[in-house]
Amino acid sequence: MTKLFSSIASIGLFGLLWSPLAQAQIFNAELGSTGPYRTACWGFNGTTIDSSIEISGSYTVRTTNSVNTSTIGEQSIVTPWLLINSGNISFKLKTDGGSATNRTVHLSYIPHKWSGEEEGTPIHFFSESLADPSDPKVRTYSIEVPWEILRDTHYTKIMISFTGSGGEGRIALDDFSLHGNTAADPTRNCTIDETRTYTENVISIFGTEGYSTLMFEDLWPGLGDYDFNDLVLGIKGERLQRSKDGILKEIRLTIQPRAAGAAFDNSFGIHFPSIPIWAVEEVRGTVKGKSVIFNYLPNGAEANQSHLTVIVFENVRTLIPANNPFLVGVPDLEPIVIHIKVNEGADFPAGTEYDMSPFLIVNQERGREIHLPGREGTDLADPSLFGTASDNALYKEVRYTSKENGLPWVMFIPADVPFMREKNNITEGYLKMKEWAKSNGSKYQDWFIDKPGYRDESKLFKK
Repeated sequence: MTKLFSSIASIGLFGLLWSPLAQAQIFNAELGSTGPYRTACWGFNGTTIDSSIEISGSYTVRTTNSVNTSTIGEQSIVTPWLLINSGNISFKLKTDGGSATNRTVHLSYIPHKWSGEEEGTPIHFFSESLADPSDPKVRTYSIEVPWEILRDTHYTKIMISFTGSGGEGRIALDDFSLHGNTAADPTRNCTIDETRTYTENVISIFGTEGYSTLMFEDLWPGLGDYDFNDLVLGIKGERLQRSKDGILKEIRLTIQPRAAGAAFDNSFGIHFPSIPIWAVEEVRGTVKGKSVIFNYLPNGAEANQSHLTVIVFENVRTLIPANNPFLVGVPDLEPIVIHIKVNEGADFPAGTEYDMSPFLIVNQERGREIHLPGREGTDLADPSLFGTASDNALYKEVRYTSKENGLPWVMFIPADVPFMREKNNITEGYLKMKEWAKSNGSKYQDWFIDKPGYRDESKLFKK
């Protein structure tokens, strides 16, 4: 690798070590000692810079002594304060070939505290034990920047630590890089320069920090019992966008399965009618299994669709067993985290991600999709079902509301709310919902809130 640094005098020490204007931030040890790096606000704990272990140049950062500690941070390198963008944190490691029982590398981020001391408590997000730690081969790492860092509007440091036991072997690091900007001012004791601002930020899609709630009835176009617990999910949505123009870069959805009171093997997906398939680089985090009805593109999106469709899980029974549909007596399931990366150059403005339609696929019948009221089905929905049984579609206008009472088959509630006990109509638990539905949403818009006279708690399921 061609080393980045060659002349201190030509561009100045701080810019040489880590340019505040560059997006690809790269650190290596070619200045030959820790002194100039400390001046540029790097921290070294139990580590030094020398030429005893080579990776891609003459110098590396290495542990001062043999790695025999279980304390994260005792032997570490710490970046200056940063404004970190999305992407990967990359670096190379090499041991000196000395004896070693085990060696582990850790990554943590240190959040900024505006009151009191500047550094918050380090938050650990990555560890990996080195296979055969006595082997002095070069090991390359690339770890995705945690979404929690991108969501945090404060400044952040990254700490690379080493732990281990047994033997005298040391570890060296080189070619550390990530995307972002420096925020430390070496002329003011490495405190934060608040004139430097983010180039990316994370914003809630639904306008709330916690979960919203999705509830489904799965007998569409039939009427069903309207207990709305055939599938119950918590959902959080966030968008990563460029600060300067709001261009969408990534969508992250967190799905918390809560109940599956139906007898059917249902699937769950989300349709984005404003995002064409070509604009998506990658979809990951979906749950596959117990289904043969889906086909996928190389980027992870469902095939045979003109616009992005993400199948979050193919069969709810991979998550919630039929013999315990309300997860009684068991801990909450791990949430499903979906990442949707948008291709560079797609240039979708902020707000594109709001145009999403969560939907249920009934009992592995791919064309039988149930969407929110007024939303269109995907390209694979069966149009022959509209207007049949209790569905209120008129003259091919899709409604997904019932002829009998105007209620939908899917509800999105912008709050974390309890769901209904089995065979209890939702209007018996949420006492103002019927008037809300009859008024087409003009009355009791807060019908789901826990206020006096709004709920019958005996009809609601709470863990």
